[in-house]
Amino acid sequence: MKKILCVCYGNTCRSPMLQALLSRELKSRGVGAVVESAGVLDETGSPANEKAIISMKEMGLDITGHSSRGISNLDLSVYDKIVCLADMAKSLLIDRGASPEKIEIVEIDNPYRKDLEAYRACAKVLARAATVLAEKIVNP
Repeated sequence: MKKILCVCYGNTCRSPMLQALLSRELKSRGVGAVVESAGVLDETGSPANEKAIISMKEMGLDITGHSSRGISNLDLSVYDKIVCLADMAKSLLIDRGASPEKIEIVEIDNPYRKDLEAYRACAKVLARAATVLAEKIVNP
């Protein structure tokens, strides 16, 4: 079973959305995988952003049960792939034990503090990224 981690800053917007989208995409392809998410800011226990929840609900996914967590307490070496949603976080992930060859950068603008339309646009970009990532996981 593959283990994948989606990482953004606070783990309340992009990474939980990608987690849900990538999980669905892999499941639809019959790939056994555990997809998780975390943030580099190490905030713990915050719910997903309300606009992220709405955007995902519109795509048929429920992230209402999401609770943020940081990367500092994770063993990053156990993940087969780490999808980093901001290039600047790559060195931090490597410093925390992630193997550079397992990190994939998918630079996606952060919708945090923007309107619902920004979240919807981000969700669409993340959905396309999830399709590409799933294809890479299925056919490395």
